[in-house]
Amino acid sequence: APRLLVRKGLPLRLDVGGQLGEVLGERFWGLEGRWALLSGGVLEPAAGLRLTYSRLENAPLSVKTTELQLVASKGFAILTPYGAVGYRRVDAAATVAGEVPVTYRVRRERPTAAVGLRVALLPFHFVAEVRQAAHLGLFVGIGVGL
Repeated sequence: APRLLVRKGLPLRLDVGGQLGEVLGERFWGLEGRWALLSGGVLEPAAGLRLTYSRLENAPLSVKTTELQLVASKGFAILTPYGAVGYRRVDAAATVAGEVPVTYRVRRERPTAAVGLRVALLPFHFVAEVRQAAHLGLFVGIGVGL
């Protein structure tokens, strides 16, 4: 699914971001906030808390996802391996049209985990990640940043 993701670092080790994208012809958007618990250094890994919210709107299926993660990473030159554990809540609703429309609602909460590798060849960033939530997934991406 193509998406545009923008992040901005702020004082006090805080980052904020937003995303817009499309999946199966339907648009989604999201917001995130990250706070660095450890900034990382030559011998010290970086660690932080990340809170995300995303929403698929104006589709036959409405989905809202909220997730809190603890993320750890350690950079080595252009390579940064990372891992995350978290907890995700998904609220979904679908309305089936008919003589009497019926709306079905589902809420699921579950732990999540991810491991990945980021390769920085300025100005490009390549990412490969394996995620485990309801299902095992693979994410690959390319970005441009400074």
